[in-house]
Amino acid sequence: MKNQPHKAEFVCDFMLGKLARWLRIMGYDTLYWRVSQISFDDVIHQAKHENRILLTRSKQRIPYNKIIRIKSTNIKSQLTQLAQEHVISLEIDITKSRCTECNGTLKRTEKNEILSKLPPKTAEHFDTFFQCTKCGKIYWEGRHWIRIRHTLLEIEEKLHAHLENKMV
Repeated sequence: MKNQPHKAEFVCDFMLGKLARWLRIMGYDTLYWRVSQISFDDVIHQAKHENRILLTRSKQRIPYNKIIRIKSTNIKSQLTQLAQEHVISLEIDITKSRCTECNGTLKRTEKNEILSKLPPKTAEHFDTFFQCTKCGKIYWEGRHWIRIRHTLLEIEEKLHAHLENKMV
């Protein structure tokens, strides 16, 4: 899917923590709280106040017009739904990713500045690192990035095949 949607900003409800992490990895500014941190009414208020798209699995009536009801509990299906609705692009670039923990922006960091915080094998095998500007979490393109890219490519291929079948 190469049609580039604008960079949407999201609020995910309590049931969509994994989706929030994926959206952050993909570079989308995505707010998410655990149940104990904020009420559902406050989640809705935050979405309205910041003019964000509210992603929810809730079936309750919500007085807000920028809402997408996520149908599945499966992350691939959730990402597929958002891509089909042209809300996200299935692309990933670590330079645009956000922190999966706190949604902070990432900045490229010199290896020698964070060497003491890295696992030994990581320091041995990788040279490019990014650090969250808010919480300090460190990121690098390890094997998990290969899996993430593979998952996104798999979803994109299925969407392409689905579109081609519709055209026939």
